[in-house]
Amino acid sequence: MATAPGSVDPEVLEQGTAGSSRRPRRLSAVLWVVALALTVGAVLVDSQVRRREQREVARCAAVATTTVTTASGRLTVMVKYVGPSLAGSPPGRLREALLDMVSASAAPAAGPLRRARDQCTATRVLPFHAALRRSRDDCVRLLSGIAAYLRAVARNGTAAYELNDTSPGRCRARPA
Repeated sequence: MATAPGSVDPEVLEQGTAGSSRRPRRLSAVLWVVALALTVGAVLVDSQVRRREQREVARCAAVATTTVTTASGRLTVMVKYVGPSLAGSPPGRLREALLDMVSASAAPAAGPLRRARDQCTATRVLPFHAALRRSRDDCVRLLSGIAAYLRAVARNGTAAYELNDTSPGRCRARPA
């Protein structure tokens, strides 16, 4: 059948329209499947990375709290031991000797606190795991604050009787 110039055969038009509409739908479906697979893969990888980071931050917090407890405990015992004698306003030499004992009890904590801080600083956490990052950063701040406080006490025993407002923040050891 001959068609007039400039006119279109209706059968050809219908076939062209039907075939071209299936192709974008198939392409769209394939793209959705690929996007879904990539999303599921990313979620699974993130979950594994987050679990590893949680274990490492928990280790950091456990080391930090144990080290701080040990270091502070040593100082607390000495402060309680010499406290009654210092309260009695002893003469200069005795007072200095008692405060030197307090200073000496703070000095050994420097190494363990530095090692614990280095361990926590080395704990890597992805930037978008904000809660884990804050916990790790609070542990580093706690260790740095206690180390600074104990250095001050090691230099001058009277610093043990000043306020130490170092807070653990979110640095908490989780029960095993």
